[in-house]
Amino acid sequence: MKSICLIILLLTLFFFINNSNQQLRSYKLSNEVLTKCLNSIKQFDTCSFYKDCLEQIIPCGSKGYAIGYGYKYCSKFFEEYKRGDFDTEYAENWVHGTGLCLQQVLYDKFIKLGQGQTTCDDIIEYAFNSHPACYTNNSYKGNKYSICNIRNIFDIKTVVTTVSAKDLFSMRSFKQILGVAKNCVKDFTGLEDKDYYTY
Repeated sequence: MKSICLIILLLTLFFFINNSNQQLRSYKLSNEVLTKCLNSIKQFDTCSFYKDCLEQIIPCGSKGYAIGYGYKYCSKFFEEYKRGDFDTEYAENWVHGTGLCLQQVLYDKFIKLGQGQTTCDDIIEYAFNSHPACYTNNSYKGNKYSICNIRNIFDIKTVVTTVSAKDLFSMRSFKQILGVAKNCVKDFTGLEDKDYYTY
């Protein structure tokens, strides 16, 4: 009997953990919080938007997008920029444009209106779907930047090796890579119907 109770308890715990990211979360934001979030976007190179805004409003923990991916890789890329790991100004500007774009799309979708309902899974899905567009069609200081136009081999290596193997070879990353490749092919061939996987 004890073993049956233990099995039921473990199954319940497993079900709860696997479904916690699907819990619908409602939120309504004050003007003060909205201002704080908007200011964090203006300081996008600090990556504070992810932990001080998005995660505070819609807490999803270390496995959620804000902390587990957004803040993690935003911080890594800007640390590399500050260390001078990129060889070209183009790659440095791409990092800035991409960092701003990725935070801006999440702000526009989940924060800007000041209220809403969402799940942690919704944030993950929306964020990852925005990656190909931000990687291949972002703007910084009035210029457009795309990963497709990074030609320096050392810059390419820095970009690729920043992402951990576990994240790089995940199914989500594979879908992003296909989206980026599709956008790059369209850029190189000059096709008119540029579908940048817009968000």
